[in-house]
Amino acid sequence: MKISLYGNALNLAFLLGLFLRRKGHEVQVFVDANASENDRPEWECVHGSELEDLSCVSVDVSAKRLLIGGRRERTFRQVLAEADVVQTFGEGVIWSAGCGAPDTVLSIGDDLDVLPFRRESVRIIVYAKMLLRAQRRCRAICYSMPPQDDSCRKLHLSNARFFPCAVPIDVDRFAPLSREERARIRERWGILERTLVVFQPSRQEWTCAQDGSGSNHKGNDRFLRAFARFRQDTGEDAWLFAVTKGRDVRKSQQLAEQLGIEDRIRWLPQQNKAALRECLGASDVVADQFTYGFYGISALEAMAVGRPVLVYLNLEETKRYGVEPPPVVSVCTEEDIYEALRQLARSRSRVNEIGDMARDWTIRHHSWEVVVERYVALYRELIAGSEGMQEKASK
Repeated sequence: MKISLYGNALNLAFLLGLFLRRKGHEVQVFVDANASENDRPEWECVHGSELEDLSCVSVDVSAKRLLIGGRRERTFRQVLAEADVVQTFGEGVIWSAGCGAPDTVLSIGDDLDVLPFRRESVRIIVYAKMLLRAQRRCRAICYSMPPQDDSCRKLHLSNARFFPCAVPIDVDRFAPLSREERARIRERWGILERTLVVFQPSRQEWTCAQDGSGSNHKGNDRFLRAFARFRQDTGEDAWLFAVTKGRDVRKSQQLAEQLGIEDRIRWLPQQNKAALRECLGASDVVADQFTYGFYGISALEAMAVGRPVLVYLNLEETKRYGVEPPPVVSVCTEEDIYEALRQLARSRSRVNEIGDMARDWTIRHHSWEVVVERYVALYRELIAGSEGMQEKASK
């Protein structure tokens, strides 16, 4: 099967292309020449040899130029359509919809929850309409987070379908650290083995209005307040490692100062995947987000490394969609987070037990071999449907 992939947000095009290639499919991955550093294949690789396993083509195209019929943009859509099926991610659907080949898009969050509803300016309104038009023309809009069902209904996307466990994880790359490797990293950090380290890889975004913000609202302030109270009440030797990404980094730093915990937080630059694996594996607990009700890639990578994850999981909604809930520590309020920290600090054996269960669950549901088979089945369905439509049209 020949597959074109575009829309490398979160490196999903590169990752899926890498895994499809391992299964013997002919794959072409197109990467935006103007993509941010963390949306480029180099950022994703834990081992340098991975870049050699897949050919990636850099393209310089613009949605603005597409609106006025740009030649480069038309050519790109034609190249995409040379495949049997086109897979895009997020806003990449703008390029695949109506290109001539059966196409599908996997939502990454904002593209369904936020962008189609924005109305701040004429430019944004035009883009939102352009995106929604493409979503409605796409053969299959796939979403893997149950909260997005509401957005699909509001947008009248009759072609939308729930596609569970859609993110492939290489559980060999993201594997638990050896005891020696973990000790070496913590020694480099100047952190004792008995010290409790909580790592928060999610964006610092918590001042946006929760209604309509989708997965953007992480609830970081709740965690900071709970962590401060935990430190004050227990006197636990604990550190928080947090990443300086997101629009509310400065506000989080100011809140930490107000809470008196600024000297127990290490602010790290955004980590590439090789460094991220080290941070996850050398920590004791990973804190994700506390408002959305579902898990994302950060949680999956942490679970693959065998770490317990604090995240708000809407259990009823997850079960209703037929997804086996992951063994995370589901917390939402400041009080929930505080209690979870207390319990985990009291029992390091429980920390390891949850981490082991989390890795087992990730292997069963999100290992790349399992997930790729779901995509291949979807592609075959789309191709068969396209061929059936062509037969009807020819009669």
